[in-house]
Order: sequence, then C-alpha cells, then structure tokens
Amino acid sequence: MGPRTGLDGRKTSSPQDLILGVIPRKLVRLIKTGLTEIYSRVQVGKKVSDRFHIRNGLKQGDALSPLLFNFALEYAIRRIQVN
Repeated sequence: MGPRTGLDGRKTSSPQDLILGVIPRKLVRLIKTGLTEIYSRVQVGKKVSDRFHIRNGLKQGDALSPLLFNFALEYAIRRIQVN
C-alpha cells in the first residue's frame, strides 16, 4: 500500500495513521479515556451480581456506539476508495 492523505492533509501510510486522519487525535484520546476501567453488574430479579470488569467493547446503549460506528464506516469507505 502506498501513502495516503488524511483529512488534515498529511501523508498517512499505516491503518492507525489512516484512522487518525479520519478521527481527530484529541477525540481518540477522549474515547480511550472513556473506555478504560469500566465495570458493570447484572441484575436478575432482585439479585445483583458482583462487579466485573469489561475488557473490551461498549456497554449496551452507550452513546458512543453510533459515533464509533460512523468512524468505522468512514475508515472502511476510505479503504475501498484507495484500493
């Protein structure tokens, strides 16, 4: 794969650079911060489970879901246009 140009006009060559060309770096840091150290519990009837760590993914109904989907779709579209 050859070099590409991101939205900010700089050359990109790796998938991470391409993603950063679509998503501003500040937003990437903000998303990463919001997705670390996430814990949850499950309630069944009147019983609530112990707290457990969520290692990857988003919680159901997370407001970031549509935003991250749009970024992933933008990345996929750009990959198709380059190839």
